[in-house]
Amino acid sequence: MADEMTAEKAGAFFHTYSEAFAAYDLDRVMDHHDHPLTVVTAAGPQVFPEREQARAFLGAQMEAYRRLGMAWPVPAAAITVAYNHDLVRAEVRWILRSRDGEGIAGWTTIYLLRRAETGWKLAIVVSPEEPQALAALGTPGPASPAV
Repeated sequence: MADEMTAEKAGAFFHTYSEAFAAYDLDRVMDHHDHPLTVVTAAGPQVFPEREQARAFLGAQMEAYRRLGMAWPVPAAAITVAYNHDLVRAEVRWILRSRDGEGIAGWTTIYLLRRAETGWKLAIVVSPEEPQALAALGTPGPASPAV
């Protein structure tokens, strides 16, 4: 299939996602997400049925990263498993780096990507470590679970 999610395509997808976060470009970050978007953390699941709800959540998340001093979120490792041609599970180890390249935080996030009409989209995000990591650094994320 022409648009099959290969390991190389997953790497490219998360690289462009990382670039959007590094640029603090909310529109580009939003382009990577499906709607509705479901986010699950240890605090529980949250569904953002409307695009604007997801936009507000992701904007608050980006502000938490800005306060932390993040210049570049590096997708250090990605493992993908294709369930079929339209659903792929990806596990990504993120390392957040400062402007001088120092690692300031890191965690693993699990994603379910769905093939949409406009390409692959993040439909479900499971982030068991991120909220605690941000809080431990004194930079709480959004009021709701973090991505």
